[in-house]
Amino acid sequence: MLKLFQRLNDMGNTIVMITHDLNVAEHAGRVVRIVNGELFEGEE
Repeated sequence: MLKLFQRLNDMGNTIVMITHDLNVAEHAGRVVRIVNGELFEGEE
């Protein structure tokens, strides 16, 4: 499934994925985390 998402993204599509799996999240170009109701981008 991740390969499909990557191909779609390479074609110019925006993909929004919600996951609890950090191994999946590391494939993303941008990761935003929600901690106690607050948004964080990048390292905590």
